[in-house]
Amino acid sequence: GGGGMHQGGMRAGNNDRGGGRPNFGKQQHQQQQQNREHQPGDEPIPTNSLFVGNITPAVTDQELRGLFAQCAGFVNVRITRKPDNTLVFIDFEDSVFSTQALVQCQGYPLPSCKDRNVGLRLMYAKQRNSYGSDRAPIM
Repeated sequence: GGGGMHQGGMRAGNNDRGGGRPNFGKQQHQQQQQNREHQPGDEPIPTNSLFVGNITPAVTDQELRGLFAQCAGFVNVRITRKPDNTLVFIDFEDSVFSTQALVQCQGYPLPSCKDRNVGLRLMYAKQRNSYGSDRAPIM
């Protein structure tokens, strides 16, 4: 007799125990870096002025000058007081200096910050002559 055709078919398909996750994400990351030049508006363009946010109208020229005058290339503090908000700009000789100051003073808990836990919010001031968003960038 016997039809002994039983081969243990239970064990198959169990050999992917390493669980290697597909490493998606790496590919995308490299592409973004190459495309960076072709996307104006994505990256802030470094300008030689910084915009200071998270600030109350109580802010003073002296207070800001005391902080930013320590930064290399510091030129001037400009405070524009409007009825609904206070705009603060710090001017530097060059965008190299404004970039350093942005890194050094980002989040600094100035007494006149709206939220001391957050500190100063620094961004590059927009350039007045930045190209209009309706025109396509020249490739």
